[in-house]
Amino acid sequence: MKETPETINWIAVDRALPDDDTTVLVFNADCDDPVWPGYHSDGKWFYAEILPAPNISHWAHLPEGPTP
Repeated sequence: MKETPETINWIAVDRALPDDDTTVLVFNADCDDPVWPGYHSDGKWFYAEILPAPNISHWAHLPEGPTP
């Protein structure tokens, strides 16, 4: 069975935010590796390791992955 790649739709943080404490992909152009899992909570962004994540400009829902 051939898998079709999923499209990731990036959302600007000034347009919308995810629900608090929901893991999403975050984008920070200031980093060498700009895409990481993270979340938004109480007005702040964090990487999944509970480290503050400054300068997040975009976020996206996590891809669903292949179905078995």
